[in-house]
Amino acid sequence: EIASVSPAAAQRVAGAYAKWGKGVHPAALNFGDCFAYETAKTHDCPLLYIGGDFAQTDIASVL
Repeated sequence: EIASVSPAAAQRVAGAYAKWGKGVHPAALNFGDCFAYETAKTHDCPLLYIGGDFAQTDIASVL
């Protein structure tokens, strides 16, 4: 599914980057990761991911 990005969603993505982004938090999410983070948060769903980046955030894993 393709999710649109509203101005409000873009602000939340920027907020996620400010909280979890590279150089700010050990999760070191890149800006693209923050789009996935915001979508999962907005839709209250877990993410399927590899690596330890998202494990250091408040997003649940599918596994």
